[in-house]
Amino acid sequence: MFDETHQPPSDGQTLARQLARTAALLQAHSCGVFIWDEEKNVLGAMLPFHGLEPDQVRHLEVPVNSSAIGQALLADRHLILDELNDSQPDVVRLRELGVQNLLAAPLALERKDESNQVVERSIMGMIVAFDKYYNRSFDEEDVRLLNWMARQVAAVLVTSQLYWKAIERTKKVIATIESMSVGLIAISPSGMITQCNAAARRALGIESHGWFGRPYEEIITNEQIRADIAAALAGDPVSHDEITLHPGGEERIYRVQSDSIVSETGHSLGWVIVLEDVTNIRQAERMMAGFVDMVSHELRTPLTSIRGFVATLIQAGEGVFDWKTQEEFLGIVDVEAERLGQMIDDLLNVARIQNGRGLQFNFTQVEVPRVVQHVVRMNAAHSDKHEIVVDLPEDLPAIVADEGKVTQILNNLVSNAIKYSPRGGEVRIYGGVRDNGIQISVSDQGLGIPPEDLPKMFTRFHRVDRPDRAGIKGTGLGLWLIRHLVEGHGGKIWVESEYGKGSTFTFWLPFAPPGQAQIATIA
Repeated sequence: MFDETHQPPSDGQTLARQLARTAALLQAHSCGVFIWDEEKNVLGAMLPFHGLEPDQVRHLEVPVNSSAIGQALLADRHLILDELNDSQPDVVRLRELGVQNLLAAPLALERKDESNQVVERSIMGMIVAFDKYYNRSFDEEDVRLLNWMARQVAAVLVTSQLYWKAIERTKKVIATIESMSVGLIAISPSGMITQCNAAARRALGIESHGWFGRPYEEIITNEQIRADIAAALAGDPVSHDEITLHPGGEERIYRVQSDSIVSETGHSLGWVIVLEDVTNIRQAERMMAGFVDMVSHELRTPLTSIRGFVATLIQAGEGVFDWKTQEEFLGIVDVEAERLGQMIDDLLNVARIQNGRGLQFNFTQVEVPRVVQHVVRMNAAHSDKHEIVVDLPEDLPAIVADEGKVTQILNNLVSNAIKYSPRGGEVRIYGGVRDNGIQISVSDQGLGIPPEDLPKMFTRFHRVDRPDRAGIKGTGLGLWLIRHLVEGHGGKIWVESEYGKGSTFTFWLPFAPPGQAQIATIA
């Protein structure tokens, strides 16, 4: 239903007079307009409706495709119903109003050419008269009169409908602009602000109201943005890849661009300034640059050890080192080669996750204590200040898992425990059976993690930024990667820490990941 409160008062009064006049000419009890709502595909009665009370008209709708009035609208023809009967689907609602018969004619917007010929006709609804006086029926003369009055009523409606459709379109455009994550400011040629969306107001600290139609110099306090607007108005637009703003006291990086607003005829309507928050992009770029540098260093370290020990053995010649010493050297080469392979596997897994391809798992029976001992051997050679203690039950059952990825998980946690315990201490690996799976913890006596960083520890590129970690290198990807490895097994991982006293990382893996129970059964 279309309410009179949704149209200009003058149009409502004019429409009421036209409908009263139409009812008088037709000698009908009531007369009104049904507007075609094309989105809902219904004909909805609108106020004013001569002869009916507003409460009778509210929510009065008839479906277009399954009603007599709707079929007349689609066929662009008049309709006479001498007696309402149950064959019309729209009859029940009209009978509730006491309607006995009706006459309806299309309301159309017509466009004519220079010779007054109709070249375009758009149907907007139907004008309907109910119940001719003295129990008489509507006739062809009534049809002629109603068609003539329909043109008068349509003229009134066109003004109202076009006006409110334009308002509705404007509201939708404004709502769209207001919802954008990118800041947008529109400036008229005279320097007045004509648009300033929520993102721009937030970035520049502008109040929600009071900016429209005001000079930009009075509203915008940031000197750089003011200079950019002045340059644009002078015909010399500029852009910045980076400008620092402080919305809500938080430092953020924005990319600023300006461009002219031009009408269809080429007339200048002003300038638009766009502020795009690129803080996260810049942080990711810097982290990626640091990541590449860090990876180069990390890959070079085991490679240097491998080359050094191999070169020593080659250059020494036969008989210089006994077999025990050679075995020790070769053992170090083997550990460093495996460490290098682990790093390459990590990089490949990171690439797969970032590209959305998903990780590949090779599920088999895995003896976790054996994997733990292997990880201890890999890490023991890298520090003489740490004691790695293993405390696992002797009868810890095997699980169905990807052994390589379980090795990656444990190796990452143990190497982190050593790395972030620069003063040394105990690194303890312990666990047991928990909730139809196994739970393994790796604890250290190191630097610990500040409480505010705990929720972010498994996010990509996150690293604790504290002075006590200044000399400790890392990519910020290790914990993010092992979270994906653990979750890929159907498990979960978490951390507990007391800043300055150490951390405990714990993960739980089911005895068999979802859909892999048959491997455990076969074994």
